[in-house]
Amino acid sequence: MEYASWMNNRIRREVEDIGQAFGLEGQEAVAFWHLLEARAIMSDFTNEDTDRLKALQEQEYDAEALEPEERFERVLADNDYYAARFETTIKDPFRALFKVLGDRVLRRQYPDGWGEEFSEEDE
Repeated sequence: MEYASWMNNRIRREVEDIGQAFGLEGQEAVAFWHLLEARAIMSDFTNEDTDRLKALQEQEYDAEALEPEERFERVLADNDYYAARFETTIKDPFRALFKVLGDRVLRRQYPDGWGEEFSEEDE
C-alpha cells in the first residue's frame, strides 16, 4: 500500500492494524483511522461544551434557590438532554460513516450477497 507523505510510522502501523482487524483495504483503512481520530476530537469538543453548559446551569439553579428535589430533577433532565444531544450529533453520524466502510467490506467478501433471499414461497 502506498502511504501519504503526512503519515508517520505510528500512524502507518495503526492504519495497517485497522485494515487487518476489519478487512479494510488501502484508503478504506485510512478513512477508518481518520474517522476514529475525528470522533475522538468531536467527543472532546462536546464534553467541553457540556461542562460549560452545566456550569452555567448550576449558576442559574443557585440564583433560583431551587429546593434539592427540584434541582435533582432538573439535573437528571439536563443529563438526559446532553446524552441525547451527543448521540444524535456525534455518535449517530459516525456510526453511519463506519457502516459505509463495513458495507464495502461485506460487498467485497460476499459479492453475491449474504443470507438467504426471501421469496413468496416463504410466506
